[in-house]
Amino acid sequence: MGRTPAHLLAVLVCLLVSQARADTLASLGLHEDLVRSARSGGSNGFVMARLHTAPINGNGLNNGSEGVEEGVGEGTSEVTPERIFGTYAAGCQEETWFDRTADKYYNISSMKTLRYKDDNTFEADYTEYLYVTQEHKCHPSETDVFAKYKMQGTISYHGISAIDKTAMLAAWQVSQSQWLFPQKGSTTTRAILSILNSQCACGGEWVAGTWRTIVPSTQCTAEEINKPNKFYLCDLIVGTESYGVYTWADAHTYISSYMLFDKTTAWSQKPTSTPRHELIETGNQDPTDCDYVRWSMCGASVRTGADACDTCDGLECSGCLYEVLPEVKDPSAYGDCCPCIWFYAEQYNEPWMKINC
Repeated sequence: MGRTPAHLLAVLVCLLVSQARADTLASLGLHEDLVRSARSGGSNGFVMARLHTAPINGNGLNNGSEGVEEGVGEGTSEVTPERIFGTYAAGCQEETWFDRTADKYYNISSMKTLRYKDDNTFEADYTEYLYVTQEHKCHPSETDVFAKYKMQGTISYHGISAIDKTAMLAAWQVSQSQWLFPQKGSTTTRAILSILNSQCACGGEWVAGTWRTIVPSTQCTAEEINKPNKFYLCDLIVGTESYGVYTWADAHTYISSYMLFDKTTAWSQKPTSTPRHELIETGNQDPTDCDYVRWSMCGASVRTGADACDTCDGLECSGCLYEVLPEVKDPSAYGDCCPCIWFYAEQYNEPWMKINC
């Protein structure tokens, strides 16, 4: 007898919330910089989904062994062992985290930008872009937003790993988040939204294509916050503390592990993420310092960025401009061109270009 779509969706939802052991989850293929309810061999470790390509099964979900790579990075010109500071980006990636099955039908690219401040707070922006041609781009003005999340919270530092003397231990806690799940998502998106509505509705309803802002301390109930064995995204939404390790590839680049909700398993990992590169900032936002010599070096890229990144939002703008500035050839180009970015912003009334740089 054939199975109806409604039946298949019900089966998928049941599988997603199952508390089966890791071998069952591996066969299911749970999915990433957000999180999944993959329980590891009876431990309390929830795997936070990462932004890299992972094996996909017939349900369109990543393998349960995959986790989230979350950025820890704050960097300065001198690498310090305890805490770090700055803005980081990995550049445009040809992938989707929110709905892996949708990637079969749509041309989706993604970009993540993180900023860590000296008061031990962090901000993260992750945006997925839907492009109309086969070309992959992370240019807001030329694409539609497929999906997006933004997070704010705190980071705490816990010293050097006893396993790897080059790795640092850290913990993150989200205090506020904003979410936009894909309107053009597949059965996978619908199944996830169904779980969120049942486990962490937090005073509202999760709907595809509709923004939600969640402040867990005021919107989520004690039952939702303290519920054991939550779906991985619910842990993130209600502000469950997560853990990971990071190490430095060089003075301006860090690599991190997955973020897990169990300290024991999280801190035993090795950093394996895609490198996160610092957007080296000079702090010189004075438009008058953009003389003809500096403009001759930066002007073309600044114009390109103004066209490509228009309609960007907040921290996303920093990551987008990083993409178009000659950062690979000259790591200091982002900061060196800062006066010209602000010069252009004032000349052409583009307030979104007045970024930290």
